[in-house]
Amino acid sequence: MFAFLLKVMFLIWFRLIFPTKTLNKKVLKRFKGKPVILAMNHRNGIDGPNIFMVVFERKLSFWVKEEFFKKRFWRIIWRLLGGIPVKQGASLSLFKNTKSVFDKNGVLAIWPTGHRNFGAKEEISIRGGSAAVAKKYNVPIIPVLTDRQNKLFRLTKMKFCEPIFPENFETVDALSQELQDKMRGGLCGFEKAERLKKWEIENANVVRGIVLRDGKILMLKRVNRMGKTYYVYPGGHVEDGEDAMSGAEREILEETGVVVNAFRKLYRTYFCSPRGDGWQDFFVCQYQCGEPHKTDAEEYTNPEIEKANGTYEPMWIDIKDLKKIDTRPANLTRRLLKNYKKKGERLSFPLQKLRGSKADTAHKKS
Repeated sequence: MFAFLLKVMFLIWFRLIFPTKTLNKKVLKRFKGKPVILAMNHRNGIDGPNIFMVVFERKLSFWVKEEFFKKRFWRIIWRLLGGIPVKQGASLSLFKNTKSVFDKNGVLAIWPTGHRNFGAKEEISIRGGSAAVAKKYNVPIIPVLTDRQNKLFRLTKMKFCEPIFPENFETVDALSQELQDKMRGGLCGFEKAERLKKWEIENANVVRGIVLRDGKILMLKRVNRMGKTYYVYPGGHVEDGEDAMSGAEREILEETGVVVNAFRKLYRTYFCSPRGDGWQDFFVCQYQCGEPHKTDAEEYTNPEIEKANGTYEPMWIDIKDLKKIDTRPANLTRRLLKNYKKKGERLSFPLQKLRGSKADTAHKKS
């Protein structure tokens, strides 16, 4: 009873301040009294309450990151609303709780990307959890897409796509690929690109990576020709015809030997340099493989460059130690530590502009 009253209270005020127009909801009605998975693209923190209100008439459960259950108050709220805690990797409790939802013919909402997708240019990359659960329990998946981020008093459209039936696919990977293709295809012509400010539109001259792994961050230790030691984020100039994400991945591999997947532009700052002024972008990167070492890049092999610019050494550094060492740009490090303390390695924030700094403190010539 309390959970129902909580739903009613949510519905009244939520619909007033976050209006949502649903399209093709009749797809969900085909599965009345049957278990179904709703796979959604993730825009912001309003996505959960939004789908909660849209399928008000059904018993809804959804996967929530375990960190949101740490505080007792929120643990009670999430459980009342149908939240199921998700740990890193698969867990028996997750499958047990998920099976319980399906046994009761409930609806399970999942955000299969694992992180937020803000703009129209960002590709949706599906993780395998939703497909694995659908395949294991033979439950159909309905892709559900929103056209843009939910904002106060701005209309958002939510579209229900045609269902995907797991029995039509031999493997989890094939099912996951179909879900990814269907979500990407569904956004074409439906998604509304956000209005961008001038500083967001201009191309970046330099790209750098923020690579986090087990509480450590990938950095380049620099000792300049004056003997001063400081640390910079790996990266360099974007080559002609190269997109920024690919440039960041290439530069990190060339400079550190570490393979990464750049998936989110997190910070942007302006720099001044003898080689020209411009923007430099910092991308959050997912670690793939490799350990930092001196490669065959010219920074390590060309004596003339070493004489002019000093030495470089790639290494992992405990992220908590960043405030104890000299990092460039320092303002970015302060913001990064603040965000890390709040969100951990997720760092799934909209693009943030930082005040620019001199190239000799923020820009490694490459």
